[in-house]
Amino acid sequence: MDELEIKWMFLPTEKRRELYNQHKESLRDPKTRTTFREFITERLKGDEKTTTRAPTPTPVKSREPVKEKAKETKTMIKEMDSQELVAHAKREWESSKSIRDEFRGNYDAYLAFMKADAAGKVRILNKK
Repeated sequence: MDELEIKWMFLPTEKRRELYNQHKESLRDPKTRTTFREFITERLKGDEKTTTRAPTPTPVKSREPVKEKAKETKTMIKEMDSQELVAHAKREWESSKSIRDEFRGNYDAYLAFMKADAAGKVRILNKK
């Protein structure tokens, strides 16, 4: 795959349609007839928006503080009584869209999970 094909691949769909239609229009005039490849090569020659470089990766923060906070939260949850646990679960449910998505909007299932977790009956297995 050459550079032109890569540039073409990464062009937005609208830009591709626009270039295709321009080429069709150019075919009507015998003086401007060219192959599609020649036409695209000419149009994309200095186009800075179609570079083939990958974006610069952003640095990843350490996950250690997140893991520590999770351990602290888990310890805190185990020490809660039933009413505190329900209140905590409700706050977490209302503040976190990802939790609501994970439990598909079923608060009762989330509350049951939190109670089972506090009782030490939940094991979360991570794939690595």
